[in-house]
Amino acid sequence: MTVNHSHEASEHSRRESQGEIRGERRSVARGRLVLRIAKLVCGPGEYPCVLRDVSLTGAGLTFFHDVPPDARAILQLSNGHTFPVEQVWSGAGRAGYRFACPVAEEDFIVDDARFGHRPLRLSIRAAARLVDGCEADRARLVDLSAEGARVECARPCAPGRVVSLAIAGQDPRLAEVRWNEEGALGLRFFEPMTSGELAALALALQPFDARADGQAGNTATRAA
Repeated sequence: MTVNHSHEASEHSRRESQGEIRGERRSVARGRLVLRIAKLVCGPGEYPCVLRDVSLTGAGLTFFHDVPPDARAILQLSNGHTFPVEQVWSGAGRAGYRFACPVAEEDFIVDDARFGHRPLRLSIRAAARLVDGCEADRARLVDLSAEGARVECARPCAPGRVVSLAIAGQDPRLAEVRWNEEGALGLRFFEPMTSGELAALALALQPFDARADGQAGNTATRAA
């Protein structure tokens, strides 16, 4: 019996190649486990989430509340990278999104050390109340993170001053004034919020069923 070693080698190589392709497809389908805090920017507002896994075609997100209803949104990382996404499936506080344009996996797994510490910030405008000693003033929340906030206020609070900030009827939080410039204050909370607390406050300030005029359909502008 004649054994065609060339044919066997070719067949073996073909099977290995197919196995590699299937492995690559499975790897892309499963995605790389990431577990990083990010935010989803959509019509109703900006919502913290956990970037659970990512592949070259899409990402899986976990929310601290119901999944935002918009089919199209912007996924933004704490390092400022933004990615247009489209929802593919959702359920029980989790959702899968397809990238609207090609991405590099390194964009998601790169260490943020070179950017320095950047807490996730949410661009949210809401009424606030600032108390400095015995004096209370109206203020306007501009952006919010677990560690602090930026507010607009006419009171010229000096850096290092301890104030109390209440946002839209929420319980007040003690904060230190870190900077003051042109009617805006940078505040750092003495007790940072957990990611869940930040998400709950974001949802309270930006309910899914209450879209402010000009917000809907303007996610690209919000993420810029």
